Amino acid sequence: MVHMRPDCDLDVPLMRERYGDDYANAQLADPDAVAESYWWAHRQPKSAWSNEIEIRPHTESWTC
Repeated sequence: MVHMRPDCDLDVPLMRERYGDDYANAQLADPDAVAESYWWAHRQPKSAWSNEIEIRPHTESWTC
């Protein structure tokens, strides 16, 4: 079992509307990329297992 922790807003119409003029797609997570991360976790090699994965955009100042 893997604990996935999406620490982000998804780039979906509802969030674009909420962000309004402050919308910037680089600050939101692409739903397809998030799904890919979940799929990767499901298929990860058993010899290099991660049991917790945080998902967030790269644009946070402390992640650069």
